This record gives sequence, structure tokens and C-alpha cells, in this order.
Amino acid sequence: MTQIAKTGSSNAQSALGAANDLRAAMQGKVLLPADAAYATARRIWNGAVDHQPPLFAVCETTKDVQAAVTTGRWDPDCILSAILLPA
Repeated sequence: MTQIAKTGSSNAQSALGAANDLRAAMQGKVLLPADAAYATARRIWNGAVDHQPPLFAVCETTKDVQAAVTTGRWDPDCILSAILLPA
């Protein structure tokens, strides 16, 4: 399983650190609020609730899912949403 290093303490630093770690570990995309596709991912995530997760892990493989879960486990300050794309 991919090891993701624990990142900084604030949510913004934590999300940026987690995004950098995930981009290195994942085949899929990692989306931050500044990314153009973030708004679309947020609508897909939950249309009934208006939350803005610090990042989305758009998973394409089971290893991507493992990396996203590992990141969430290592860095509880970084709340992320993982999306698994249908095959």
C-alpha cells in the first residue's frame, strides 16, 4: 500500500500537501477548489448538500482508492472526498 506522509496542521496546508502526495501516488486526478473541474465534482459528490471538501480524489484504480484512504487516515485535518469513476 502507498504510504502518504502526514502534512501540515491547517486545513489549507493539509489539503495542499495531501493533493501533492496524492498526485504523486495516483493515476487519477486530484482536484482543489481552484481547479476548473472542482465545481463539477462537487455537484456529483452530493447535489442535496452544499459542502466544499478541501479536495477531491478522482480515483481510476483500486490503488488510487487505497492512496486516498491512506491519505485520509494519515492526515485527519484534511477532509477529502474520493470519487471512483465507473469502468
